[in-house]
Amino acid sequence: MMRGRDVCLRFLKAVVQESSADQTEALLLTEDSSLTRFARSAIHQHVAEKNGTLILRVVSEKESPS
Repeated sequence: MMRGRDVCLRFLKAVVQESSADQTEALLLTEDSSLTRFARSAIHQHVAEKNGTLILRVVSEKESPS
């Protein structure tokens, strides 16, 4: 999921620059976690996951037609 800090920053900047809204916020949250269980001094189970969440918030101050 996480491709490196520079790649992620370029992606977020591109998202914000392409937005036509008056204000745009992009937030990328990533998480890497793993768990290893042992039984009789040997690895019994290993679980790993990577998660990513992209949150976009946009504000448009244009008035809608009445």
